[in-house]
Amino acid sequence: MKYLILFLFIFGSSVQVLWADDVSLLSARLQKLKKERSIEGNKLKGLIGLSKRFQLTSKRFHQSVLEDMNLKKPLNGGQLTKLHKLVSVFIDLSYQLEKEASSTKDNFLGIILRFESIRLAANTYLPLYTNEKLRTLLNAEDKAFNISKKELKKNLIQLLNKSNMDTLRLDISKAREVFSPQKMKRIERDSVFKKINIEGYFSKVRDILVKYNLSDFSNEASTLSIHQLSRAFGNSAGSVKWRSGYLFDKQEVFDEIYKKLKPLDIITEKAGFALTDTFIPGHFGHNAIWLGSKKELVELGLWDTTIPDNLKKDIEKGKLIIETDRSGTHLKSLEEFMNVDEFAILRLSKNSLPLEKYKEIYKVAFSQLGKTYDFNFDVETTDKLVCSELLYQSFGSINWPTTEYLGRTTISPDNIASLVLHSNSPLKLVYFVSGSETGHRYKSVDDLVSDTGFTKKGKTYYETVRSCKVRKLKKPGPSRRGTRASNYLNIKECKDDLNALVYKKRINTH
Repeated sequence: MKYLILFLFIFGSSVQVLWADDVSLLSARLQKLKKERSIEGNKLKGLIGLSKRFQLTSKRFHQSVLEDMNLKKPLNGGQLTKLHKLVSVFIDLSYQLEKEASSTKDNFLGIILRFESIRLAANTYLPLYTNEKLRTLLNAEDKAFNISKKELKKNLIQLLNKSNMDTLRLDISKAREVFSPQKMKRIERDSVFKKINIEGYFSKVRDILVKYNLSDFSNEASTLSIHQLSRAFGNSAGSVKWRSGYLFDKQEVFDEIYKKLKPLDIITEKAGFALTDTFIPGHFGHNAIWLGSKKELVELGLWDTTIPDNLKKDIEKGKLIIETDRSGTHLKSLEEFMNVDEFAILRLSKNSLPLEKYKEIYKVAFSQLGKTYDFNFDVETTDKLVCSELLYQSFGSINWPTTEYLGRTTISPDNIASLVLHSNSPLKLVYFVSGSETGHRYKSVDDLVSDTGFTKKGKTYYETVRSCKVRKLKKPGPSRRGTRASNYLNIKECKDDLNALVYKKRINTH
């Protein structure tokens, strides 16, 4: 451990304070640099400058993530998206530095680039490896950014392997014979050079990384077991339905809903005839996002700039919903969705969803297509999703209500709907209909309060929060000595309190 801490301390001081940049701009700049042929001149300066900018951007962001973790706050969708965007850019940038170092005929430039590659890792991801939760998130698979499982770990270990370090030492040794004093002075002043001369230093740091990942194996095995058991039950229960939805084939309701919906509306439903719905905690059973028609997307200026070409035909055919169910994340038509008993439309206010944010939300939502179902129901993992996690990711800046369950943070359809009840909420209920054997009726916010188990007093909505403590009570009779039996009883006392629902924006989310 002391080698890793020393490594991070020395390298941490070498980050120059330049300026922060958005991760998307960093990625765009890297793609542009990769197209330049020669490593000399502008490309060399560009790669090293980009590395330093990446270090500053990631350092500030990761610090905010660690602060939230220390406060036991779950990472929101925006943070999770940026976390994996940064990993993707890092892997690409690290690969590019190594590629250019290996291909250049200028040995001096090759050494400088290898130094920068090591410094990039030392000032970004190596310091984060001591945090188990963050280490797990960083090494997770995310198809949205073309990241394979444990790709970051493999990159770091490969960077510090013995072969690479021996090659770098040999190149420096040869350089002494041909480099000018000025060039050698530049090399010997570099903090990476100083570490190379400590025998076995890099191998010890690498061994620490390997040890951490071995210790994570048991956690992964436990997670996989829960996933497999939950999937087996979910797939079995999912096929059990004993009737059609009360709103199924109700053309009047369908036409009304279609006219009411607007792009990026959140739709939520209840299907009381499905076995899976009875096991989902709360009233609602499913969420999805309404994409909007081609006409609406054209009017918003999104059709040609944001909608992927491979999805345009499906949207033109009426597949205007993006959802995640047991079969994965995909597009669906409203007709297919309407086999339900209840249907509600939730809409973000214009103030919380300015037009310039539309593109970001659509891009994140579309990047989730093809992901499989998250039978672990963990909102902070992004390799798999449930329906509400799709919303959590896509509307990344929204501070959604969540629930702690069995050591993980979950989000349910009721959590999504309950945001409507928070004061200062960015979300409002615009439509709520319930079907029955005799027809259908419209429901209000007050119905939503009753359905989801909240309380209304005046104009304020409350949630019931139970708190418990254990009190020791002395047993009656004489004290017993010389036995293992306790002289006290542990009495658990609980009380219910009402907490007002107040929406609070998250800070440090980008």
